[in-house]
Amino acid sequence: MSERDAVLFFDTETTGLVRKDLPIGDPAQPHCVQIAALLCNKEGEIQSSLNLLVRADGWRIPYQATQVHGITEEQTRRYGVREEVAAEIFYNLASNAFAVVGHNVGFDVSVIETLFHRVKKSAWTLPEHKYCTMNLSKRTLNLPPTQKMLNAGMNEPKAPSLAEAYRFFFKEEIDGAHDAMADTRACHRIFYELRRRRQEEKRGTE
Repeated sequence: MSERDAVLFFDTETTGLVRKDLPIGDPAQPHCVQIAALLCNKEGEIQSSLNLLVRADGWRIPYQATQVHGITEEQTRRYGVREEVAAEIFYNLASNAFAVVGHNVGFDVSVIETLFHRVKKSAWTLPEHKYCTMNLSKRTLNLPPTQKMLNAGMNEPKAPSLAEAYRFFFKEEIDGAHDAMADTRACHRIFYELRRRRQEEKRGTE
């Protein structure tokens, strides 16, 4: 077994959406209010994990964001850790992995990179290999394009939400959806279901 064959599954909850028109680390970029991660060996077995609330210190959690994930400023002040602490713990765990996996992983990578910038650790990086269960499951679910997509000339399957992908593969809802750890566990399960299906398809063609 190589020194770094682990895979890190992770998810974040935030104060809002990432601003693609602004650089990473810009003050207007959203703050991370919860980080969850599962570090797995190459068989997919969980070896280590983290689930942290990040203290809202000098910034606010908008009411609209709380409506989505249920996390309040008061909760983060009572039970959260400083941004510097959250960033260091996550970075140390991620440093054990050769790859990270998320659902719409680009969003969560941007959130983490912004967090690193805010704590003056912009030199910290995530593993080079990044896998997205949203993109990996898009063709399998084959959801019809939205009207907005069609209006933009995009006649292709819609990217599935985590809930849509989970429902498709397992015929059930995510228990505790929009909690970062619940979503991370759902992403982990989807990833290995996709891998199982690919392996079955490969065996069927041999």
